Amino acid sequence: MAICNGCGISVKRSGLLPHLRLSGDLRCQRELQKHRAGDGELSSDSDMESVNSSAILSDSAVNSRLAKSVNAIPSISIPSVFGPALARDEPKQNFSMQVDVVGDFFGDYQDYSLSEFGTEEAHEGLDLDDSKHGLEPNRPTSLQTSSDQPDDEIPVHDDIMQEKAACLRGGYEEKLKNQPFVVKFTRGNPGAVVSRGGHDENTRYSSAVGNSDNPYAPFASKMEWDIARWAKLWGPSSTAFTELMGIQGVVESLGISFKNTTELNKVIDKELPGRPAFQRHEVMVGSEVCDVYFQDVIACVKALFGDPNFTPYLMFAPEKQYTDDTKEVRMYHDMHTGRWWWSTQEELETQKPGTTIIPIIISTDKTQLTLFRNKSAYPLYLTIGNIPKEIRRKPSFRGYVLLAYLPTTRLEGVTNQAQCRRLLSNLYHACMRKVLQPLEEAGVSGMSVTSGDSLVRRGHPLFASFIGDYPEQVLTTGCFTGECPGCPVHRDELGDYPPDGPPGFRDLDAILKALDSFDSDPAGFLQTCARAGIKPLVKPFWKNLPYAHIYRSITPDILHQLYQGVINHLIGWITEACEHDQMCCILLGLVIDVQLPDGISNVRLVHSVRALLDFLYLAQYPLIKLYGTTDNFNTKYTERLHIDLAKDAYAATNFKDEFTQMTTWLERKEKILRHDQYVQWRLNGSPPPPEPQEWLPPGLELDRTLSMAKHPSVRAVPIDRLEHVYGAQFFRTALRQFVALSNEPHLTSAQLERKLWDIRLPFLTLPIWHKIKYLYPDPLTHAPSTADSIHSRPAKKDKRGRPVPGRFDTALINDGTGEDTGIQGYCIARIRVVFSLPERSIPLMFNDDVDVPKHLAYVEWYTAFPDTPDPDHLLYKVSPMKYQDGGRICSIIPLANIRRSTHLLPKFGSVAPQAWTSSTILDLCDHFFVNTFTDRHFYRIFI
Repeated sequence: MAICNGCGISVKRSGLLPHLRLSGDLRCQRELQKHRAGDGELSSDSDMESVNSSAILSDSAVNSRLAKSVNAIPSISIPSVFGPALARDEPKQNFSMQVDVVGDFFGDYQDYSLSEFGTEEAHEGLDLDDSKHGLEPNRPTSLQTSSDQPDDEIPVHDDIMQEKAACLRGGYEEKLKNQPFVVKFTRGNPGAVVSRGGHDENTRYSSAVGNSDNPYAPFASKMEWDIARWAKLWGPSSTAFTELMGIQGVVESLGISFKNTTELNKVIDKELPGRPAFQRHEVMVGSEVCDVYFQDVIACVKALFGDPNFTPYLMFAPEKQYTDDTKEVRMYHDMHTGRWWWSTQEELETQKPGTTIIPIIISTDKTQLTLFRNKSAYPLYLTIGNIPKEIRRKPSFRGYVLLAYLPTTRLEGVTNQAQCRRLLSNLYHACMRKVLQPLEEAGVSGMSVTSGDSLVRRGHPLFASFIGDYPEQVLTTGCFTGECPGCPVHRDELGDYPPDGPPGFRDLDAILKALDSFDSDPAGFLQTCARAGIKPLVKPFWKNLPYAHIYRSITPDILHQLYQGVINHLIGWITEACEHDQMCCILLGLVIDVQLPDGISNVRLVHSVRALLDFLYLAQYPLIKLYGTTDNFNTKYTERLHIDLAKDAYAATNFKDEFTQMTTWLERKEKILRHDQYVQWRLNGSPPPPEPQEWLPPGLELDRTLSMAKHPSVRAVPIDRLEHVYGAQFFRTALRQFVALSNEPHLTSAQLERKLWDIRLPFLTLPIWHKIKYLYPDPLTHAPSTADSIHSRPAKKDKRGRPVPGRFDTALINDGTGEDTGIQGYCIARIRVVFSLPERSIPLMFNDDVDVPKHLAYVEWYTAFPDTPDPDHLLYKVSPMKYQDGGRICSIIPLANIRRSTHLLPKFGSVAPQAWTSSTILDLCDHFFVNTFTDRHFYRIFI
C-alpha cells in the first residue's frame, strides 16, 4: 500500500499515480506536478510503465485516433455529379473506436475502459468521487471492463444493450412514420350527437348582427370596418385615434359613422356579440381587499368547442393507436390517444352513455407587466383537449382563452412570513375555486355543447391537466418546495427508484381525508396535513372537481424544467469548469475539446452534456411509444400569450385601475377578431361547415417543400464573376462534368476525364439566387410557413458603406438513395452558387433527351460520413475535400438533392485561433462535427 502525500488517502502502490491524475484535490495536483518534474518518487519502473499505459489520452493522442485523412484524392481528377459517387472512389475512412450509445442513453459508464484509468487492482481503495469539487458528477467506484485487451478491442456493450439503444431511436422511428393502427372506443357511444341545432355557429352569429346583406354589418362599409379593425388591433392609442378623427375633413373624406374612440367603442360593445363580460369579485385577505377578474368558464368552454375554425379537427372520443396491427407498441401523441381519456370514458359510460368528454387544460404563470412601475399580472389561461395540440399550441389560432386575472398581492402588511405564505396559498385556491366552481356540476351532470357545424352533444367538462412552472406546481398541489409535485418520494431520494420500479403518484384519498379534517379537528389540522405530506390547504380548488386527480394532472414543463432547469444547471456547471470566453461556442461543440482545470479528463463532461441534450430533445418528440408526449404541455406557449393578453392590454390603459381597463380592452379585441372571422366567411360565400377531417399523428415532421423565388436575386452574372466573387473557382470544369455525365451517364472515370476537354461552353450569363427556402404547411390553414433556409451570397456593403461578409451555408445532400431518416445516402456540402441555365443555351450543351433541372447548385464537398460517430459525443466528423494543391473538390448538382441546411461545429482543439470568425471559419478550419442539435427536425432525421 502507499500513502498519498497530498490528501493522505491509502491506495495500492500501483494506483498512486492514477489517483493523483484523477483527484480534484489541489494538494494531489501539486504532488502530480512534482512527479512530472521528476521531484517525486515512483515505486519502480514497472509502476511507471503501468502509469503511462493507464494515463488518460492526451489531446494529440485523441486527435491521432479520431482524425481522418483529408489528403485522399479521387482516382479521377474531377468528381462525379453526386457526392457519394465521389466517396466511392476514395479510400474508405473509418473510426477505430466503438460507438457508446448505451452510455449516453442509459446513464452507463461501461464504455470507460480501465486502460484509461489504471488496472482493476489500482482502483481498490481509490476515491473516484470528485463531485465535492464541483466539476464532475457522481460516478461508479468500480468499472466492469477488463484492461487486459487493447483499447480498440474492448467490447463496449453486449448485444442486448446495443439492441435497446437502437430501439430508443433508429429502430422505432421508422415505424412512427407509418399511419397508425387505430383501436376505437367501442363501449357505449362516446361523442354521440344528441341533436342538430339547425344553425351553425356562423349562421347564429349572422342573426346576432342583423342578417344584413352587408357582410361588414354593423359597420356600414368595408372602409369603416377596416378602420375599426385597424384601430383595435394595430392602431395607435385611444387618444391618438380620437385626435386623428378630429382632424377637419377626415371623417367626411373616409365616410365613416364614428367620430372618435368613444363612438367606436359603443358600436363594438352594443352591436357585436361576444362572450359574457369579465366579472370582478373582491376577496378579503386579512385586512387587505384583493380583486379577481374572471369570465364564465362554461361560456369559454362552449366558445372554444363551437369555434368554426376548429370544427373539422375536434376529437370526441378516445383512441388507442399502435405502430401496426400486432398492437405490441402503443403510440401517444395527443390527449385523445392517452390513458386518462380512455379510462375516464370507461367510467363515465357506465353512468352517462354517449358522453363527450371535454378535457379542461389550464395554465397559469405570473408575469411582469412593466419594469418601471413593478406591475405584475397573474393570468389564468384555458383550452380544451378536444382541439389537437398542433392547433392549440399556436397563439395565432386562439386555441387558448384568458379565463381570469388572479390577485398579485404580496400581503406586505402581514409580517409573519409563514402566515403570509399560508394566506397567499389559500388566496390562490379560493380564487381558483371561484373561477372553476361551475365545472363541479357540469362535469357530473353534463351540459349541451354545440360544435361549429350545429351538432349538439352532451359534454362533460373535466379538469384534466395543469400547466405551470415548478413554483405554480408546488402552489397547486400543496407539496413542499424541493419535492416532486406528483410522487411521494423524499426530496433527497429523487431519481433513486426502488428495485420494483417508480413509486407511483401520491395517495389522493389519504390527502383528501387529511384535508377533510379541517372541519372535524381544526386544532390538529396542521399535524394531520404534515403527516399526509402536504401543506395545510383550506379547500383546494381541485378537491370537489369530478374525476380530478391533481397529482396525475401535473405535467412536465419543457420551458422551465428542461431549458431553464436542467440545461441552465448544465450551463452553470460548465461555466464553473471552463473559462467564460469559451461559452461562445455551441454547448456540445464547446466541451468536445475543452481543457478542464488540473488536467482532468473531459470525457465524462462530454458524455453528460450529450446525455442531457438527448433527454431534452427526446422529451419534446411529438410522438412517442411510452406514457405520453410533453410537447403540448409547455409554458412557452402561454409565455407568448402573456404578450397578447397581458402586456399589450396593460399598455393600452392609463395605468389607473388597470385591470378593469385591461379586461374591457380584451373583450373588445376578442369581438373584433370574431367579427373578422365572420366577415371572411361572408366574403367567401357563406360556405357550409367543412366536413370532419382525419387528424393523423404529427409524426416526425419530416416533410418540407423546397421553394424558390420566382425571380432571381441577380439576373445575369458571368462565369468570371462567379469564380472571383462567389468563390466558385472550378465552376467551368464542374459545369463541363455535369454536361458530360448528363449526356452520357455511364462514362467511366477515364472516359469522363478525356471527354471534359471536348465540351465547349457557350458564353453564359446566369441568373443567380441567393436564398433557398423550405416550407411546411400550417396544420389549420394549410398556408405555407418558412421552416428552413440556406444562403449563398457574396460579400457586399450595407447602406452605410460598411462591408458585409459573404455567406455560403452548408447543407445536407441526398444522392437519391437517402431515406426520411438516417445518414445513409447523405453527405455534407457547402453551397456556393444557386443558378439556372438559360433556356437558349440548353440545346447547345445537352442532348435532346436530357431533362435539365430548372435550378442547379455548385457545391464544395466534405468527406463522407464515417461508419460510426465519435464514441464520446456521438457526432460525425467531416472535413473539406481537397486536391493536393489545396483546392476544394466541387460539383454541380440538382437543387432538389439538397435536403436542408446543416450546422457544422468546428473542432477547436485546446485553443481556437483568433482568425476564426463566423464568416471565415468554414474556410480556415479543417475538421468539423455535424451538429445534430440544430433543431428538432434535424435531430429526428439524423439518426
